[in-house]
Amino acid sequence: MNTKSWISLAASLLLAGSAWAQRADHKWYVGVDLGQSHLDGLGRDYSNVEDHSTSYALRLGYRFVPWFALEGGYTDIGDFSADLISFCPAVVGVTCPAMHQRTSIHGLVVNAVGIWPVAEHFQLNASLGAIYRELSTSQIWDSGPAYHWTDKGTVVRFGLGVAVPVNPRFEIAMDYVEYRDIGLALDMGSNATVVDDGESSVLSLGLRWRF
Repeated sequence: MNTKSWISLAASLLLAGSAWAQRADHKWYVGVDLGQSHLDGLGRDYSNVEDHSTSYALRLGYRFVPWFALEGGYTDIGDFSADLISFCPAVVGVTCPAMHQRTSIHGLVVNAVGIWPVAEHFQLNASLGAIYRELSTSQIWDSGPAYHWTDKGTVVRFGLGVAVPVNPRFEIAMDYVEYRDIGLALDMGSNATVVDDGESSVLSLGLRWRF
């Protein structure tokens, strides 16, 4: 390697070091994400299923080093609805009642984030954490009372994403997140229960601001 090549390499390393040094001055960051969520696991006993919804999240994080951060925040996974398929005797003049179920899921999230700075303006990330979620369900019969339940609990979430740091303070990100065993309300009349079943996934576009 000749002298010019060594000089060029040294200059590149200095510029890269300078860029990371500027980022190191802004370890705190806030972010907002907006995307589409999907709830899986309602089963075959439902019709008119609305298992997609709009999701959003707010986050506050601290990036200890270029490849690791911790963050917490709030997320609204969305609202989902479906009609239960009723099974009743085929009797002339008798109409089987329909049950309409609506479920909403939101909660507080804590994540550990691993980051791979591939280039100055491109990085990959993977996250593992938990959500303390609140699941609210309403069940309404065509002819009968309405029932409402709320269940709270902690479930695991993990995600993968890419980010484009536009400058040392601002970046654009796209993330895919899955929540495992998010919980579903089972139709059991007035004694409905919530079990650890079903998954929810979210694909979102986000903005991050370092300070």
